[in-house]
Formats: sequence, structure tokens, C-alpha cells
Amino acid sequence: PGVISLIIAGVQAIVQFWRDRLAYERQMAIQQQQQDFTIGIASKMAEETFNKHVEFCEKYLNRAHDILQDIYRNGAQPELYESAKSLVRIRDEYAAWLTEEIESNLLPFEQNIRKIGSNKLILPSTAPSSLTRREIIDRLSNALTELLDRTGVIEGQGNIIKIISVLRDVLGTNQLAELRQSSLDDAISRIRNNKK
Repeated sequence: PGVISLIIAGVQAIVQFWRDRLAYERQMAIQQQQQDFTIGIASKMAEETFNKHVEFCEKYLNRAHDILQDIYRNGAQPELYESAKSLVRIRDEYAAWLTEEIESNLLPFEQNIRKIGSNKLILPSTAPSSLTRREIIDRLSNALTELLDRTGVIEGQGNIIKIISVLRDVLGTNQLAELRQSSLDDAISRIRNNKK
């Protein structure tokens, strides 16, 4: 009986040791996740990055919306070349706060606006019978089509809304709004469950 009790106590001690060890490792993993969260989300740098991203999104989307409204109202104009440069200036101003992915996804939009403006800019200087004029008109048309095709839009004012929505996807604002809504839904659900 004494030896068996000793063996049982030894096995229990080993089992308890492994339970304690697993609990400790779980606790350490949770603590590491909390630290990562604090550094990644709640740190001053993360907060500043988020704020700068929000500022950038507001400026960029407002300017893009104005440019698209101008295209919708006035068609292709030489001023669009400068308008595209204004988007680049906004992007450059916030370059430290943007990801490479965001920048590379905005480039085609800016390039198409620039193409539309530059083709319209040189169009008046070409002779009406010139093949170059036809090529420029085709390039202008292709740039407009590419701008619209990238977003899968249809004719009309809906184009602007759809293009802005695509830009929101590129900038991550749609995802942040979805995350916010999901967090709110979860919080409301917990409150309702606690009332029951």
C-alpha cells in the first residue's frame, strides 16, 4: 500500500506539473497577444498612423470626388492633367503613412486621370485630318473606358459613386467601417444577452 500510494502521488504530481505548465504557457500566450495588441493598436505610433491614414483618405477621396464630378460635368479637359498631379501631391504628403499596396493600387487611377488630361491637352494642336488626332481621341476614349472598366461601372452619375467605392476599398475605409459595425453589433449582442 505504501509503494502504490507513492506511485499514485508521483503520477498525480507529474499530471499536476503538466497542467500547471500548460496553464502557464496559455497565460504567457495570452499575455504576448495582449502586448502585441497594445503595441500594434493602442500605441501612440499606431494611433498616429491611423490618424494620418484617416486624414489622407479624407483629402484623397474629396479630391478624387471633385475630379470625377468635373469629368462628369465637363468631360475630358486639359486641366485633368494637373488634377492628377494634385492627387499625387496628396499621396506624397502622406507617403510615410501609406502601405506600398495602397500606393500601387492608386497609381492606375491617377495615371488614367493624367492620360485623359494629357491627351486632351495635345488634341487641339493636331490637325483635324491627322492620323495622330484620331490616335489621341482613341487614347482619350481608352483611358476613360479603362478608368470606368476597372470599377465595373455603368454610364451616368453612378460611375462616380462606384469609382469612389473602389477607392474606399483600396484605402481600406470600407473594411474599417465593416469592422466598426461588426464591433458595434457584437457589443449590442452582449448587452442584450446580459439583460436576459
